[in-house]
This record gives sequence, structure tokens and C-alpha cells, in this order.
Amino acid sequence: MIGDIRFGDVQVISNQQFDKSADLYHLLVGPKKSRNLVENSSFSTESVYPPFDWQLFSTGEYGAVIVDGKLELSAIRNSGGLFARQLIKMPRRVLTMKVSPERRIPSNAQIFVTLSCAQSVNGAPQSTRIPLKTRIDSLQIDNSRPGCSFYWLDITGRASENGVGFDIALDSISLR
Repeated sequence: MIGDIRFGDVQVISNQQFDKSADLYHLLVGPKKSRNLVENSSFSTESVYPPFDWQLFSTGEYGAVIVDGKLELSAIRNSGGLFARQLIKMPRRVLTMKVSPERRIPSNAQIFVTLSCAQSVNGAPQSTRIPLKTRIDSLQIDNSRPGCSFYWLDITGRASENGVGFDIALDSISLR
């Protein structure tokens, strides 16, 4: 089932059994080979096991696709929403985010990278919403407080009502 790994007959993501889901994912793909917390961060392969790999969204008005090592985002005028999502296990420490768009984001587009706690926990940190206009080389994300270990990394956007929409490509996104 796309977007919901099944462990036996139990939907482990829907039931917030994130550690079991991560264990199953790594059983399928092998252990993590880098310090980068984002799977397929350079978009070198198509997504195979969302949500631990990229889950892509498309409608008739906007959408995302991985092509030739890029995450391509497209939207017609006055449309947008959630383009891509990935579930990430984040350690309790300060992390560094880098995002590399192929070129500067056009002025008629609003693109955001958002980190939101995926767990139902008391005192969960507020979502962090990062506007993306140009390359982000070293943004510090503090996850040192206890409370949340699994986060949704979302890429959202919207085309303005003026203009013809947008076509944007991201080369990579990393969190270390």
C-alpha cells in the first residue's frame, strides 16, 4: 500500500509504530550508508518504499515527479499543495539542512520545506516552515529537546494567481 508500510496485518505507520516501520524499511533496503537522514536525498532513484523514501503527490493542477536526478515540481496558476513527503527519524541534537534548487525559485512561486512531528506526543515541538527562494547551505535545526523522534519532511508550494504557474527542479535536500 503506497504511503503505509504494512507489518503483517497491522498498518504500522497509521498506528504510529514508527520504530517497527523503520526496522522493516531497513530490512528491505539495507542499513543506512550515510549520515544524511533524508533517503534518496539527491533524487538518484525513483521512490520505492514511501514514506521512508519520497512519497510524491500529483493532481491535475500540480504535482511532483523524480526524473534524471531531480525532484521536479509543477503547478498551474493559482494552485498548489503538498508535492512530496518523507518520514524521517531525527536524533536529539542540532542538525544542518541543505537544499539545492536547480536554479533560483521564480517570484510567482511559493515553495516551503516543513518539518512537523509525526508522533502524537505531549509537548511536541511546533512545525518548522522554511521558505525556499534560493539555495540553503547551512540551516541549523535544533531537535535536542526530548519529545519527538519522527518527523514529516514536507515540500509544499503554491503558484500565484498572476502568471502561468511554475516548473521547478530540486537537485538535493539533506539533513545531517
